[in-house]
Amino acid sequence: SSPRLKMDHEKFGAKTYLLLPPVPEAFFEVIKNNNKETITIAYIGRISRDKGLKKLINIFNEIASKIPNIKVIIYGYHALKNTEARQLEEKLCSLKNIKYLSGSIDASTSSEKNVLSVLKEVDILILPYNELSGKTVDVPLLLLEAMACSCVVLTTPVGDLPSIMDDELLIADSEKDILSKLEILVRNRSILYTKKKLVFERIRSMNVLQTKIGDMFLEILEENKATN
Repeated sequence: SSPRLKMDHEKFGAKTYLLLPPVPEAFFEVIKNNNKETITIAYIGRISRDKGLKKLINIFNEIASKIPNIKVIIYGYHALKNTEARQLEEKLCSLKNIKYLSGSIDASTSSEKNVLSVLKEVDILILPYNELSGKTVDVPLLLLEAMACSCVVLTTPVGDLPSIMDDELLIADSEKDILSKLEILVRNRSILYTKKKLVFERIRSMNVLQTKIGDMFLEILEENKATN
């Protein structure tokens, strides 16, 4: 599931296949209202240090205090025994500029419909990863699902994310850089809506539909059978 690892293996002459995490078709069918007055900026995911939550809080606080007509939301969940995560959640609950919904997207439940319902309302999704938790998967499914819903995803240059996004405006390597690029998107709606279209067109070209991934996997199996 990693374009980077695929290229590394091909340097040594290995035959490799790239299968990105599959995205259900329902995510590609979302129709958004681009004429709404308020822009919704969000984070979805686990409340933890490696997800970049500390810098995200600073960014969301600043952008909400500087620009009118924006809604800032964090949809999060955390491990109950994780002390640092509990402290981050306590801070989130105390903030006035950020709407925090705890446990609304929980990886331990059937969350596909929950994620889809949230992404339908989101214009800009911030994923400020410090690192990716997978050792071989450098492309989070959430990022692909958001792109399929025409969300502009602003993220960091870790793993394969720069090659997936393929857009300098949507990759930021510091808290200051994320804030600066977020301001560009929020203050210039023509840029924001153009990026929405481009993000959707890019994900459509990447063959990540669940049905297509299944067909590709079967083709790979048949090809390997024929050569063995």
